[in-house]
Amino acid sequence: MREWTVIADFGLDTGPRTLRYPDIVVDRKGGRGGDFTATAPALLVEVLSPTTATYDLGDKAAEYLRLPNLSAYLVFAQDDAKAWVRIRGEAGFPPAPEVVEGLDQTVRIPALNITLPLADVYANLETT
Repeated sequence: MREWTVIADFGLDTGPRTLRYPDIVVDRKGGRGGDFTATAPALLVEVLSPTTATYDLGDKAAEYLRLPNLSAYLVFAQDDAKAWVRIRGEAGFPPAPEVVEGLDQTVRIPALNITLPLADVYANLETT
């Protein structure tokens, strides 16, 4: 059985002299108490802001998708029930994210055996 830990505000080493801070990291349990970076992230989540959208879906995504243990990279819109989803398959990650939109949609991450209903992710979203 796999054991995971969910962490926020935690560093992620993505390459030479590059340290990122995803909004949410799901990492393998078992790191040392003094660790300041994730060791084997399986899921990374970012929440878009207007100033980071291009970066989160572009350069940062390219860095994350090279991580050997990563199974999924999710980017969520702030003000709309919309997610950009990349799930690693047998051939690796798809070249472009799948866009999932609407409160009736779900995101399934097989490697973690979880399904995220967008209605739950956006439970406090106020719509006009």
